Amino acid sequence: MVIPELEFSLGTWKVVDALVPHKDVRIGVISGDAVDFRAKFPSGATPSNSDISWEGEKTGTGPTINISFTGTGNKSVKLKVNGTETNVATVTVANPTGPGKYQWLASHPIRALTANSLGTEAASWSSGHNNIGDAKRHAYWNAILVADWNATDAEEFTTAYEVSGLADGAAHNETVMDLENNATGRSLYSTGASRATLQAAVTSAATAGSLVILDNLGNTNEVGLIKPSNQ
Repeated sequence: MVIPELEFSLGTWKVVDALVPHKDVRIGVISGDAVDFRAKFPSGATPSNSDISWEGEKTGTGPTINISFTGTGNKSVKLKVNGTETNVATVTVANPTGPGKYQWLASHPIRALTANSLGTEAASWSSGHNNIGDAKRHAYWNAILVADWNATDAEEFTTAYEVSGLADGAAHNETVMDLENNATGRSLYSTGASRATLQAAVTSAATAGSLVILDNLGNTNEVGLIKPSNQ
């Protein structure tokens, strides 16, 4: 049996996961996004449509399928050839809702006094774009927001930040990445933890793969896939 590559498209076709070496990757989308999937066979090796089937989030036959994702959480897209499962794509669906960051800050004037300085503090400690530096920044930012505010306000504000980002055209996979790192950062706070302790906890989380980053943006086959920070 010829094993195809599984590709997805949100405008450009990309490989979901190279067969060798395997990577623990996911596609990040926002609820309501529609994603195209296709089985890419070597030239001349395409089986008949009835031999190619899809299961999981949606069922169907043939080399391509379009799936609209709703709700939240991890969804599976399974590709089978002649009844044998060959590839599986994991799609993480997020659905940040509520006010944008300026609306939230306007309704929380006390928090607005320190919001900017805490963001600057996090960016001064770690920075980057869609890489480990970026993941650590988001995690540390949320940890110190919990330390100086509380967990509820930290979650509401950073979610509002992502809601505004989406309204401004932020990439959906980046939003999923940021939301996950924000949540991990909040979970790392412990009562009375110092800044140094929180920085060490975030660094350990990044090394352990508990944070997430986007796959190498220079890799045209796997651009934008979410993966653990230690891969």
